[in-house]
Amino acid sequence: MNLKYSGQKFRQLFSLPDAQENFQNRILQILIWSTIFFNLAYTLTLLVTVTSPLPVFITHSLLLAAQFTSLLFARKNHLQAAGILLTSSIWLQVTFALLIVEGVTTLDMFFYLYVILIAVMVLGETGAYFFTFLSLISVTFLLLFEWMSVFAITTAPQGPLYDWLSIIFILAITFVALLIGSRTLRRSLELARQNEAQLQEMVEAHTNELIQANQALQREIIEHKQTETALKESEERFRILFDNSPDAVWLIDPHHPEIPWMIVECNEVACQMNGYSREELIGHSANILLVEASTAEGSLGFLKQVRQAGVLHFEGTHRHKNGIVFPIDISATLLTIGEQELLLGIDRDITARKKAEALLDQAKTELEMRVKERTAALLQANQALEAEIADRKRAEQEREKLIAELEAKNKELEQFTYTVSHDLKSPLISIRGFLGLLERDMANGDEERVARDISRIYGASERMLVLLEDLLELSRIGRFTNPPKEIPFHRLAQEVLDTVSGQFMGKNVRVDILAPPDLLIYGDAIRLAELLQNLVENALKFMGDQPQPHIEIGAEPKDGETLCYVRDNGMGIAPRHQARIFNLFERLDKSVPGTGVGLALAQRIVAFHHGRIWVESAGEGQGATFCFTLPDKPNDK
Repeated sequence: MNLKYSGQKFRQLFSLPDAQENFQNRILQILIWSTIFFNLAYTLTLLVTVTSPLPVFITHSLLLAAQFTSLLFARKNHLQAAGILLTSSIWLQVTFALLIVEGVTTLDMFFYLYVILIAVMVLGETGAYFFTFLSLISVTFLLLFEWMSVFAITTAPQGPLYDWLSIIFILAITFVALLIGSRTLRRSLELARQNEAQLQEMVEAHTNELIQANQALQREIIEHKQTETALKESEERFRILFDNSPDAVWLIDPHHPEIPWMIVECNEVACQMNGYSREELIGHSANILLVEASTAEGSLGFLKQVRQAGVLHFEGTHRHKNGIVFPIDISATLLTIGEQELLLGIDRDITARKKAEALLDQAKTELEMRVKERTAALLQANQALEAEIADRKRAEQEREKLIAELEAKNKELEQFTYTVSHDLKSPLISIRGFLGLLERDMANGDEERVARDISRIYGASERMLVLLEDLLELSRIGRFTNPPKEIPFHRLAQEVLDTVSGQFMGKNVRVDILAPPDLLIYGDAIRLAELLQNLVENALKFMGDQPQPHIEIGAEPKDGETLCYVRDNGMGIAPRHQARIFNLFERLDKSVPGTGVGLALAQRIVAFHHGRIWVESAGEGQGATFCFTLPDKPNDK
């Protein structure tokens, strides 16, 4: 592996660059190698022929080292340094050889030609001049030294062998120089031909470019002429539009150094609109048209607005030459003519439009007033109509309510009539039957039976009296009323219990009152006492065989009303009967004494107070809770 790598490095040492890539570097390396080979041969010859070889060996070794160094410079592409070092080493070697042979009359003097030739090829014209001058100086001094017999070296080689070798070296060097010169010449010719071809191509390309540029220039000239023609036509059209515009048209220079907002051009309409002639306007400031002259800050701000908007539309005023101020509609934009920025303004007199707008505003105001008056009248009529509709709806609701109440009354009356006719008929039939028995028993003189008949007739009359009293009490509700007031519920419940306390004797009934001590209810105190008493008596009557009878009387405030209840743990009510127990003369258990008017009386009292009454029971034997609500006292407002 190492031998292979060393062989590659050795071959690279003798390799030359590609002639196509770097011709000058290739020629230089050929010269260096040729010089090195000739120098080696010449050094060996001297070492053989001279009597003192050590100085020759040392000198030529240094020169060979310099020539190898120039080869390294050439391989690194430092051509200038390599050429100077090579030429200098050859010149020193020739001069040293002439010193050895004692003078310039030998053939070695012709090696200076080789030095000059290498200087021409490697260093150019300047290098050739320098080494030619240096060689002339060397020859001159050598001749001088020879004439003065300065040379003291007597070991120089002599004889035909040395001359033959010198001639061989001169011929070889001449051959190499001619060979390199011929190659250089051929290369130069090739480069010249290539350059000629490239130059021809460049000339043709440049000619084509000139032709294209000429054609483009001709097109530009034609386009320029067309543009000039179009510009003239555009200017003519602009002038026609400018002069024949129905609006005032201005061109103003906003950047004039002496005259602020100088009028550059205007049409005839602008002159007529403002009462000035063209001579009075053009070249003068546009401030003569304004009611108040613009300030520098205001002018800059206006230009900024126009630049931002592109085309700025607004309304303003002008002052006529006669002093009259009139309104105008203005459109402004910035134009660049040449290198000058001008303001194009188009003004329109809107005096007639403003008058029409004023009349329109006046008519609009009058119309709005009429609309307001008409709207107010319509609102009043609408309010009156709404009030009438509300009255009619209220009357309709009252009528429907009265019809519903009347239907309920009729239904109740029918039920009442049927019940009265039925329930009152039964005692009368009993009385009439017992009267017949009484007449027979009296005729028979049976005093015991007579007394029994009289007792039965009395009992039937008592039942009829109780029934008539209950009916009378039911009829009084709603017709005979007491003033409503706030009543402490706890006290009312206690008074009711005191009233019915005789009915609790011997029955071991526990009664609880569950209500806040300060709770107040609002209504007819007498009727509410009757209501609560009927519910307590009803709970007592339907207690059944409950071993631990318990009655609970309670109340609590709830959502603008008071919820009152009477709860017992007695016989209870089946769900199917809960809806009809408040009907008049309705009795679920005939074995329990009563007329069936108590719960109907309670419902009538609650309805009179605008409340609700209902019963809650899980079923028979589960007790029952009679609930009713009473609205709170209304506000004085």
